[in-house]
Amino acid sequence: MDWLEPFQDVDYGYREFLAQVGILVFGRATFEQIQGHEGGWPYECKRGMVVTSTPLTSPPAGVSPWHEGVPPLISHLRGQKADAWVVGGAALQASFLEAGALDQIEIFVIPLLLGSGVPLFAELSGPRPAKLLGTRTLDKGMLHLSYGFGE
Repeated sequence: MDWLEPFQDVDYGYREFLAQVGILVFGRATFEQIQGHEGGWPYECKRGMVVTSTPLTSPPAGVSPWHEGVPPLISHLRGQKADAWVVGGAALQASFLEAGALDQIEIFVIPLLLGSGVPLFAELSGPRPAKLLGTRTLDKGMLHLSYGFGE
């Protein structure tokens, strides 16, 4: 993720977005990657759920494992009175897309060609039509694209 460093000073609305989120949902690898960042856990005031088949070692306050799979998690989240953010990874996001459980997706285009890397999404069973909700041009040539799914 070092390639993102030159873009860290761009205001892309993260604070405002995070203020609207009540629950964060992580795949295990994404959770461990974030937990390993310098500066400590960045989501101290948020509830978090980690989709995993193994126990968590010393999770931050408010973070708990979810062992029951994605469909029961979706049902659980729909019963909460808070918006959820599926932070990652690719397979977890694809599972939510396949279940029709993502309302919106935010994509940031960074003007840097890497040549390789981790896919944004895992393989899907077919195309997922999306409606463009908005675009925003940001500093340093970045773009913010917002897409909605469903009605």
